[in-house]
Amino acid sequence: MSKPHILAFAYPAQGHVLPLMEFSQSLAKHGFRVTFVHTEYNHKRVINSTVNESHIVDDHIQ
Repeated sequence: MSKPHILAFAYPAQGHVLPLMEFSQSLAKHGFRVTFVHTEYNHKRVINSTVNESHIVDDHIQ
């Protein structure tokens, strides 16, 4: 049986992206395959804000 696949789409507003990323990370660590979708603008902001926080961005999430 394959892993369940979840598509996570964050509402593009302040305070929504990182909590959903953390929740997605938790699901991924419990065996779910997670595809996280958000805007290019938010992607750049998340990457820049999490440079020193490797626990948020992980290989478990596409």
